[in-house]
Amino acid sequence: MAGLDFVSDLKLFKSVWKIRVKVIRLWKQYSCASGETMEMVLADSRGDMIHGTVKKEMVSQYEHIKCVAVGEVALFLHNYWNSTNVPVVLCVLQFWKLIGVLVTYSGFKHMATIDGFSRILFEPDDVPEIQSFRMR
Repeated sequence: MAGLDFVSDLKLFKSVWKIRVKVIRLWKQYSCASGETMEMVLADSRGDMIHGTVKKEMVSQYEHIKCVAVGEVALFLHNYWNSTNVPVVLCVLQFWKLIGVLVTYSGFKHMATIDGFSRILFEPDDVPEIQSFRMR
């Protein structure tokens, strides 16, 4: 990961870092003092974790994300969606690119597939985070 920092390298004296993390846990929280926030636990490729918060002014920007699927992924999505009658479909997007990621601290606007790499998994059973999500 040339040019990227790890969570364990973060220091208070510097305000701009370039890190790659995975969202491990995500939840909304409400308090009288700060209103609604989106809280998360993030982990880097070494497994080092850090807590993150999205302030109330920005929560809505992370709730509705436009996804653009093309090629085989779009066909797979179309066929699956037309073959099911369940009201909620749980899916996992793998290897999608985020467009407009925190360029001006306004969040990302949409996601798109990467031709030949992107995958979409419907109702996967082998992901521990999804199993715990279903048990809520």
